[in-house]
Amino acid sequence: MTHKVVVAEPCLTPPFTTLGTQDIMNKPSILSLHTAGLISTLSLAVGLGACSDGGGSSPEPQPVPKSKITNVNYLDAVATGAVAIERLGAMQASRSLAVPLVEQTPGQLPCPKGGTVGLSRNGKERVFTVSNCQLEQITLISGSYSISYDSSVLNAEHRFQALNYRMDGDITVETLDGKFTSKTDNSNMNEDGELSVLRNGKTDRYSAYSLRASLATGGPTTLSAKLVAARFELPLTVSMSMSPNPNVASQLTLTAEDQSNLRSAKAADGRDIFELRGTPGDPSIETLYPQKAELDAALKRART
Repeated sequence: MTHKVVVAEPCLTPPFTTLGTQDIMNKPSILSLHTAGLISTLSLAVGLGACSDGGGSSPEPQPVPKSKITNVNYLDAVATGAVAIERLGAMQASRSLAVPLVEQTPGQLPCPKGGTVGLSRNGKERVFTVSNCQLEQITLISGSYSISYDSSVLNAEHRFQALNYRMDGDITVETLDGKFTSKTDNSNMNEDGELSVLRNGKTDRYSAYSLRASLATGGPTTLSAKLVAARFELPLTVSMSMSPNPNVASQLTLTAEDQSNLRSAKAADGRDIFELRGTPGDPSIETLYPQKAELDAALKRART
């Protein structure tokens, strides 16, 4: 039997966008990061915070299979995926700050909205040490970020070491460690790596991080990672597909190890919904209309 939760107003409406085909050195991040390069616009949390309360009833409690995404635990799956995308945004914000500075004279450099970033060189490696470096919607408090490359910064190894940051509106500092490689040619940009994030004594781990971006006009961008979150019982694969066309909705997909699958979509009336599938190729077995209060509670659990 199909279970639907009625909601009075649409939620989950973040401004998902990607960059156009301008010079890559001037636009080092494929994902839209506002003026400083913050990818937090990817996070569903942005959309969730802007929603207003809806009416309706909550699902009746049911036993939750521990290996599946179901209509009982899907809200926590969505929140876990939203937090993951936001954290990938913190990584991309650091990248977007550092890449244009690699040929600057070593020393202390000002950040866009306050604070500093120190640049040092060691052979082919550039090391950036931040001190309360304020960007759009994020502050890089302390720690370091390094880029190593031979001839082009567009083909490089990136490493984060105890990079402490705080998202605007959040009072908790998170610590990012990880690495990825970037490769760019005339047609595409690719990134592959892994990272971990420590928050309130709990560590979430993201492996198989992947970004695939077409540099062609109107080309798509896909972002994905496998994650094991300390606050959610299931390992998940989170993926996001994005288009620079504002008329094409971005799509969040969450997949459990048993291949149960949750996919964001648009209802005919414009509301954001989630479609539950037994496997990615199956037809939807249930359509879920989340309420703002339920999503807020799930986000709090994902960030405890």
